[in-house]
Amino acid sequence: MTLHDDPLLKNVPAVKGYKVLRPAVLYAKIGQGGMGAVYRGRHLNLEVDVAVKLLKASLVDEDQRFVARFQREAKLAAGIHHENLIHVTCPPWSYQVTPGGDVDVTTVSVSYGQRKLSDDDFWGNVDEANTVGIEIDHRARGYWVGFELGTQLSDGEEDDAKSDIDEVYAGVRKTFDLGESIIHPYVSIGAAYVQAQAAVDIGSNVDVASDDESVGVYGRVGVFATIAGHLNLGVEYRALFGTDVDLFGVSTDVDYGQFGVSIGYSL
Repeated sequence: MTLHDDPLLKNVPAVKGYKVLRPAVLYAKIGQGGMGAVYRGRHLNLEVDVAVKLLKASLVDEDQRFVARFQREAKLAAGIHHENLIHVTCPPWSYQVTPGGDVDVTTVSVSYGQRKLSDDDFWGNVDEANTVGIEIDHRARGYWVGFELGTQLSDGEEDDAKSDIDEVYAGVRKTFDLGESIIHPYVSIGAAYVQAQAAVDIGSNVDVASDDESVGVYGRVGVFATIAGHLNLGVEYRALFGTDVDLFGVSTDVDYGQFGVSIGYSL
């Protein structure tokens, strides 16, 4: 198994084929046990060869006593000096390598979904619209912060009327770790800015148009799978609330529920 396929390192950034777990770059796995694994590496600041012991993130989530034990081992080892023993170069530091961890990662995703608008009396056949969006997220200390720009793939039309809905989302997402699994469930909440447009053909090539904007709240639940360390494939359900707009003097809901799929790449 290469370091690229190592489940303990799946979300650790790679540079020129090597995994970089600062302040060290990892070259190869030396061994693995019940608590984690040991890797051969190079300290980037001291420019010396090192052995890096990595604790499983699933153990940390399960019981913080594993962290205390890990730190005690490092302190005891630091007090022992022998030519046949590896000297402790630096103390343990927090650097979880799962989607719930501390590794900073930026992900760009493209999503496709089908929504069900709540006010189908007004929107006509647009109550079921295909949508596309692009999302940029940054993860730091276990949470994702990002924004998304979405729109209908095409204007909805019914008889002499047509409409279009565009939106921008900004929120936070919490991803949950399932040990060394490539499957990661998540929940998300945030604010949404929505712009809705509608036009009606009243004859003689004359269109009467109306548009309005609103701000609401959205929530998402979903799951994604991380493939080959960087590629993410996901499915989710999204709901939007509180986005009433005034079109042609009528208060209209833009609230909707939507099932969708996404594909993303972690930079």
